[in-house]
Amino acid sequence: MLVILEILFMALVGLIVGYGISLVARAKGSDRWVIGGIFAGIFVAIVMPITNTIIGWQVDYWLYQSMELGQVWLTRFWYQWGLFGAGLVISTFVIALNVFIAGAAIPTKLPTGQKWLVILGCVVVGIGFGLASKGNWDEILLFLNQVPAGVTDPLFGVDVSWYLFTYPFYSRMLGWGFFLLIVTGIATASVYLLQAQLTNSTKVKEETNASLIRHLGILAALFFVLVAGYWLLRQMALPLNGWSGSGYAGEMINGAAYVDIHYTNSALGMMPWLSLVIALACLVAGFRRNGSWLVGAISVKAAFFVIALMIIPWLTWTFSVRPDEYNKESDYIVWDNKGSLAAYGVSDNFREEDFPVEPLSADDVATAPDGIFDNIRLMDPFEVFLPNAQQDQEIRTYYSFLDADIALYQYENGDVVQVMSSGREMCQDEIPTQTWVNEHLVFTHGQGLTMAGVHDFDTEGNMGYLVTGIPSQGPFTVPQEAIYYGECSEQFIVTGTSVKEVGPPDPAGGWKEVEYDGEGGVLLGSGWKRLAFAITFNDFTLLISDKVDASSRVHFQRNIQERMSDLLPFAWLDSDPYLVAPEGSEHLVWIWDAAVTAENYPYADTVSIGDGLFTDHIRYLRPSIKVTLDAYTGIPGIYLVDPTDPVATTWSKIFPNLFQSGSKLPEDLSFYIRYPEQVFIKQAEILERHHMVNPLQLYNGEDLWVIASEQIGEEVTQTAPRYVFTTLPGESRPEYVLDWSYTRHDKPNGVGLLVARSSLENYGELVLYKYPVGESVTGPAQFESLINQDPELGAQLTLLGQQGKRIVRGNLMTLPVGDTLLYVKPIYVGSTTQGGTSLPQLRFVVVGSSDRRIKFGRTLNEALAKLSQEGVITENDVEEVSVPFEPTFPISGTVPITGTNTTNTCDVLWLQLQTAAANRNREDAARISTELALNCP
Repeated sequence: MLVILEILFMALVGLIVGYGISLVARAKGSDRWVIGGIFAGIFVAIVMPITNTIIGWQVDYWLYQSMELGQVWLTRFWYQWGLFGAGLVISTFVIALNVFIAGAAIPTKLPTGQKWLVILGCVVVGIGFGLASKGNWDEILLFLNQVPAGVTDPLFGVDVSWYLFTYPFYSRMLGWGFFLLIVTGIATASVYLLQAQLTNSTKVKEETNASLIRHLGILAALFFVLVAGYWLLRQMALPLNGWSGSGYAGEMINGAAYVDIHYTNSALGMMPWLSLVIALACLVAGFRRNGSWLVGAISVKAAFFVIALMIIPWLTWTFSVRPDEYNKESDYIVWDNKGSLAAYGVSDNFREEDFPVEPLSADDVATAPDGIFDNIRLMDPFEVFLPNAQQDQEIRTYYSFLDADIALYQYENGDVVQVMSSGREMCQDEIPTQTWVNEHLVFTHGQGLTMAGVHDFDTEGNMGYLVTGIPSQGPFTVPQEAIYYGECSEQFIVTGTSVKEVGPPDPAGGWKEVEYDGEGGVLLGSGWKRLAFAITFNDFTLLISDKVDASSRVHFQRNIQERMSDLLPFAWLDSDPYLVAPEGSEHLVWIWDAAVTAENYPYADTVSIGDGLFTDHIRYLRPSIKVTLDAYTGIPGIYLVDPTDPVATTWSKIFPNLFQSGSKLPEDLSFYIRYPEQVFIKQAEILERHHMVNPLQLYNGEDLWVIASEQIGEEVTQTAPRYVFTTLPGESRPEYVLDWSYTRHDKPNGVGLLVARSSLENYGELVLYKYPVGESVTGPAQFESLINQDPELGAQLTLLGQQGKRIVRGNLMTLPVGDTLLYVKPIYVGSTTQGGTSLPQLRFVVVGSSDRRIKFGRTLNEALAKLSQEGVITENDVEEVSVPFEPTFPISGTVPITGTNTTNTCDVLWLQLQTAAANRNREDAARISTELALNCP
């Protein structure tokens, strides 16, 4: 069909050009230049942009074909342009019909040429309405293909799919209809008024005015029919946006509250009837030329609006609700709570558990399942992993590590390891010699990835690696590790040319030459394709290059963010796709989380997603989609993993060729699936208030939570969710989860831990572990404060600072280990060298328990041994730790000689000697004693 459009358009262009040439040939003298200039202007202003648009369509279609999704592009294309055509025809017909009715009602008739100009003007305006319809294609298709949600709103008992799909459609159509009637009224009145200005006959002017009033009376009546529809829709929207929310409860309830339900609802039900009365009065005014009925109808409606929708609600709230607000609003507070939990997926696959939070003991450490402590993340992605990888493993200047990804891998013997990895991508702005051949034919792809276990440090604190080099060496590799599609792949490239591509480094010098051997990209084929690509890329070297032939393949839209945003414009893509080397796969694969959103869900809180100008406000969120993308071929896989989600299911109904069932996710990839972090963050924010189920607690806000804080460097900031491998309370096997800690809104004490499970058998389950009420459980900020107040650790860091070291705190890890809670905080030491050459080392690991005990060591095992061997401290043995806190030693940068706990270098050495003696470390004790003898006589 697209080819037929192209042929028809080219034929039309040929006719226009031929006709223009014939006119120029028949013209004489200067007329030739005038006619030639007119047709040249038409060609430049109209024909060329349309040509570029059609070529762009064709190239986009080839792109989708290369992803094995050509039918998806055609479906979307015909949906969008079909809606454009419908909007164009309907609006043009309505406007033209009214204009010609106006023209027929006046004595003077327009010449034929002017009639065509009027029709052309109507078509131009209709194009605007057609583009508006095309721009709203998603709302229209969701309405036409909607599936029931199976949940009803508590006020009207309507399935919530009505709010998700039908309400947005009706709202959009009402707006479209209002604007169409306004434009039609302006166009119609212009015809009448123009006629009145052009005639000198009093009789004609009177007839014209009478026709104008009748015509506008009909249009006004239609307008108020739409107004009646608006009020019907506004009444049905009460569960979304209450009308007269007042007071504390009214602001807290995201929907109709007491006043709205008992008074406003009935008043809103009268507004459509009053609007229809006004519509009838408009007809009377138009045909009888008597506006008294219209004035009376509008006055009645205005008075009713002020009394029933403003005064009575205010009086009701002031004298009835406000004195007894909780008892009046409690039922609707519960509605809001349930609606918010359901809207963000924190109801069905969610449970709460009591977490006793026992202090860590030697038995807890000894009996912990294998792999838990070995997979605690000690490696900071940006302070340790990326700086080391960029200096050790980029290998060539044109390769770059852009981001650090977290994933769980499994060895052949069944043991698991949590890793940090990064793809070695080709950033073309780093190519040493910027020529067309180098940029598009030679330096075409990245090569493999580097990987480290999150726990891998040697005895000196240096980072270790699991996968290194080109080609990759290590336990987790794939046969073909080239990265043609990634996060740094911006320009188009051509493979299968007479020029060989840059491959792995050659030990003898330079690099090995390679050729692409995949099915990705678009086969160049004919000269027409070359021309189309040259026009699209604005790069005509591609058209004339002798290094490219029909068997070459063009790879474009290689940036995976751009590719998936184009493919899934209706989804909220997670900001952190991660690259994995799946066991049994031939290629590296990107895995991505995608969620669907909606703006309307009854009695649900509003949250914001995105940043800056691209911020959206939503009231529905589900992580229902998993995306995979082959880094070698660029072919995606899109899987619907939650068939109970009505929004994602509706999209799969619209594009059946785009989605696959979640059960078809390849086995070699399913192990690497994890719960999406961005969705988890929004769900955790919802639970800050909505973890409370008692309406009185919700009303008073007496148990509000906040996300816990930690100290990174010199800044105290909100913690971030962490992926951890651990055994959850009440479970017997360790698993991969995402967790986040809560504290009270007014105190730093820990109150709960939210966990999202990622194992296949429990994927997506959210568990909220609530700590014992009335007991003091150490929160993350208190753990940070205890670190700052530890004199032994302070002495050690002070001494390191004297040596010019840069001290950096890593990310705080909070993980449940059976029935206990463990805090882990790595501390790194690096040089203060400028220019990015510092290679931070792990110097200390600080661990803490829920009973405010902390210990540190050079390794996690050493710190755990100290903590578990120390007697458990009871609540009576500790003093309250206050937050905010002031560190007793500097946290980062060069540490000065003096400090809060030490007055000079000798004091530091004495503290270190005491620590060495307590730890029975004879070598350190002897060394420090020597320094004391020399420096502190």
